[in-house]
Amino acid sequence: MHLLKCLSDKELLNQLKSLVTQEQELTLNILPHLAEVERRELYLEKAYSSLYDYCRSEFGYSDASAWRRSSAAVAILKCPEAWELLKQKRVTMSVLCQIHKIITPKLLKQVCGKSKSEVEYIIAALRPQSANPDRSRPVMVPKVLPPERLPQRAVDEPEDTGAPAMDESNIALRSEVDLTNVKLSFEQKWKIEGVVSKRVHDKLERCKKLLSRKYPGGVCYDKLFDELTEVYLSKADPERRASNNKKTRSSKARPSSRHTRHIPLIIKAKVWKRDNGRCTFVGSNGKRCNSEFNLQYDHYPVPYARGGPSTVDNLRLLCAKHNRQTAEKTYSKPHVENFCLKEESVIYEHRKSVLKIAHSTNYH
Repeated sequence: MHLLKCLSDKELLNQLKSLVTQEQELTLNILPHLAEVERRELYLEKAYSSLYDYCRSEFGYSDASAWRRSSAAVAILKCPEAWELLKQKRVTMSVLCQIHKIITPKLLKQVCGKSKSEVEYIIAALRPQSANPDRSRPVMVPKVLPPERLPQRAVDEPEDTGAPAMDESNIALRSEVDLTNVKLSFEQKWKIEGVVSKRVHDKLERCKKLLSRKYPGGVCYDKLFDELTEVYLSKADPERRASNNKKTRSSKARPSSRHTRHIPLIIKAKVWKRDNGRCTFVGSNGKRCNSEFNLQYDHYPVPYARGGPSTVDNLRLLCAKHNRQTAEKTYSKPHVENFCLKEESVIYEHRKSVLKIAHSTNYH
């Protein structure tokens, strides 16, 4: 630092400009390397569950820096031409981070030269939810005073907030706009804001992690609250309980000696407790993954397809990425991809039938 004090103003500014140029060039060279790491999924061997986690922990980037670089690398991997546009300064790294999940060559051309707010409009037209993601941040709130210490005030008349009365005609608002040649439909939703204790916040985060297997793409608060309220209403709602009591089970569970993927709940609970609810994969560097998201039960050391039983000693927890990587090493990548395509097809057909039944029920 003391050497910089000896520089003249002009020398200092010129040296700073040169360093910034070198920094930009170095970042441009780092991104393709990260993209190739993502393509090969090399971070899995190091017991990291994502490129973001790899950048943050392996290289010491801050959360924001790791997210920008990993997201931009994913965008470059999906659209290699993004790197050329980045070098030409026709798009910025921030823009690539905004669109990395939905990037296409057509979208890339649309966002060239656009500001961050203009890109947000385009994203909102394509994926309305991505413009306003769920956010969670810590806050400081005053302690609640006991009733005897609260100041007394008149409560005879309701407080006038000055808010206009709700117009019924505006409650169910639906409209359509044409933005960047994309027809966007709006529907009424509710934005819920509030402050919760750390205890409640930790419970919600725990529920998110448990639901991440069902929703690998992410668990937003809409999905989270829907799942939680369904569980509560199924137990506490008198109408639902009365309806459930009328239903009779036509068949009982029968013990079967055939090989099955079904894992009894008691076995799952023991495996979960033993593995501490975290991915148990250990990388070549001796590091354990420990991811808590999208966990799956893996048959190990004897794979299920080779007769492995669903016992505590033959099961372990793996995150989805490490589970798939392990399967690819055991059965080959084409075999796993073919199996996943069949699974997706079965799930898709099931969802279609459920939606068809729900649709017919609504209209009859």
